[in-house]
Amino acid sequence: MTEAAKGGRATAGLEATLEAATRGAVHRLYLLRTFHEPGRRCEACGAIQPGAGGGCRVCGGATQPTELGEALVERVVATGGSVEMMETQPWLERVEGVAALLRYPL
Repeated sequence: MTEAAKGGRATAGLEATLEAATRGAVHRLYLLRTFHEPGRRCEACGAIQPGAGGGCRVCGGATQPTELGEALVERVVATGGSVEMMETQPWLERVEGVAALLRYPL
């Protein structure tokens, strides 16, 4: 949490963690087992984004619906990171149920 607050090699919260995963920067993902959020994946650039509809915020391409927890896990594993699914953790609940340690600062 301290690293994330300082803008270091960590993220806390959905938006920052999605951005890090899209860039392939996540070394270790922390995700609450109960995390389930609607989202979308860009067909053109592969960006993972929150929300149920609309075009890609990165490239303007078409998107397909996805569950963000599954999409995050798939992306992190595909880019060589690891995932820790966690039971109820107060610190993780405060940051939308998702956080990550990064390979490098964003």
